[in-house]
Amino acid sequence: MDVEDVEAFNILCLPFELLAHVFMLLDGATIASVSQVCKRFYEVSNVKIVWQTLCFREYNFTPEHFSTWNTTYKIIYTKVLRKYGKLVGTWQPKINPYGGLLSITFNDGGLIGTQYFAPPDPNVCAPLRQKKVFKITVDNDNITRLLCLKGKPSDVHPFQFTPGGSIDDFSFKCSKPDRHRKGSNKQEQLQQWIKEELGIDIQPCAVDYRLELLRIQFFINMQFDSSCNFRRLHIPTKRKPEHPVRPGLYKGTYGGHGIELVMVSYHDDLLHGVKVTGDPNVPADQLSIQAHINEPMILDRDNQYSLAQLEALTKEDVLVPVDKQKTRQPFIVPRDVMDRGMSKVNDEMDLTHCIGR
Repeated sequence: MDVEDVEAFNILCLPFELLAHVFMLLDGATIASVSQVCKRFYEVSNVKIVWQTLCFREYNFTPEHFSTWNTTYKIIYTKVLRKYGKLVGTWQPKINPYGGLLSITFNDGGLIGTQYFAPPDPNVCAPLRQKKVFKITVDNDNITRLLCLKGKPSDVHPFQFTPGGSIDDFSFKCSKPDRHRKGSNKQEQLQQWIKEELGIDIQPCAVDYRLELLRIQFFINMQFDSSCNFRRLHIPTKRKPEHPVRPGLYKGTYGGHGIELVMVSYHDDLLHGVKVTGDPNVPADQLSIQAHINEPMILDRDNQYSLAQLEALTKEDVLVPVDKQKTRQPFIVPRDVMDRGMSKVNDEMDLTHCIGR
């Protein structure tokens, strides 16, 4: 191609399909700008595949997600994803000392925020309870709607979203928190909440240590019911061969505080279990478990008979070479330790042995 041919070249002469392919390589802001250059660019900017590609590349928004929406890829990108798409992920409410777990996903024609709660104690093998908190979507007029779902299903109402100082923080503020109430007064709301937490119907006036802890938690949580700040949780997933268990989220029993959620991660030769949901004794975000994975041990049944016998052991009694880290060995709950639902767990898996300590 000589100089005259180069000077004569006009991008508008490219076939429509080729122009669309070029637009697919651009980001959303650039497409918005070039669409104003001329009518042909405007027409290309409205091609479905351009916005479908952009939604997937920037936000991993798939055709399966799109199938539940009643609008176009362009509207989804410009009205929802561009401002709120980075919210997809796992979050923790900043409620000291209790924390919590919130997952934001593409679902049901919007961005759905779902809170997850531990199952009623001591059913540690039961699935997490879940409750939808909010939805970000567009209505039939393609107007962005931020809807709070904390009230009755027939009574959705607006909420305000405020981004934090980074992409790992945001705040939620409901415009009509009085619509969240389940019951005509605080006593009825407390009773309903206790029933959900324990899985049984108990009068909140009953005298019980667990109930007193729940009352305290209820009134603290109520302070954050209408307005709450969230921080992103970065949950590890990669497991190395020397890791005894997979990193990620686990459920654990914590005495009178019930079942709580713990995030397991690895730091050099240490396994850390950090509370995702906490309590006044060990609050959320605090270290609850620490194990030295470079010091494997083997215990026989007699070693585990009681707490006293476990406490009397020294490292020299139980440590083994690292190459014997994953050695099948007996596991029993010491006779003076409360079961805390272990018998229920035994129905789901073999708890008579473990593959390493």
